[in-house]
Amino acid sequence: MVESALLRLMLTRWFAARRIQAGMMTIVLTKGVEKLLAGRAERASILSVQQIDHHHYEVRSGTSVNVVNMSQRKCSYRMFDLDKLTCIHAIAAVEKANICRISKCHPYFWTEYLRKGYANSIMPIDDNFPLPGLVQVKVCKPPYVRPKSGRPKLSRIKGHFEMALASKKPRKPHACSNCGHVGHNRKTCIG
Repeated sequence: MVESALLRLMLTRWFAARRIQAGMMTIVLTKGVEKLLAGRAERASILSVQQIDHHHYEVRSGTSVNVVNMSQRKCSYRMFDLDKLTCIHAIAAVEKANICRISKCHPYFWTEYLRKGYANSIMPIDDNFPLPGLVQVKVCKPPYVRPKSGRPKLSRIKGHFEMALASKKPRKPHACSNCGHVGHNRKTCIG
C-alpha cells in the first residue's frame, strides 16, 4: 500500500509540473518538434522542387527523386507518412506552395494535445472515501507467463564489460616439449 501511495504521489507531482510547462508554451508545436523542424527546414532549403499538379510535388536532392502528395500527407521517402511530421521533402514542397509547414504536421504534435494529455489530475488517496466492496474483494493475480521451451540456462549471460575483462587475461607462454624453455618448439629446439 505504501509503494502505491508513493507511486501516486510521484505521478501527481509529474503531472502537475508538466501541466504547468505545457500551459506556458506559446508555440503551436511542442519544443522538441519545433527544433526538429527548424533543422529539417535548413536542409530543405537546398532541395529543388517542381510542382506536378495542385497536390503533387517532385522534390530532387542529388540523385534521388521524391514525390510529395500534400492532400494525403504522403511522401515517396515514407518518413512523412510514418512519422506524421513533415520530412525535408515535404517541407521543401510546402515552402514552394506557400503553405505553413505546421499545418501539415499531425495534431498529435501540437501543444494543445499536450495540454489535453495533462489536463486531468491524479488525486491522492483519500482515507475518508472508502473503496467499493466489489473493488476491495477483487484479487489481482500476476499474469500467466509461459515457461520457455528448452533447457534452462544454468548461468547468467555476461555483459559486454565482463566479457572484455575476461578476454584480457594474459596467456600462458608456450614452452618447448624437449627442453622446457620458452621461445621455440620441439622442431626448432637446439639443445
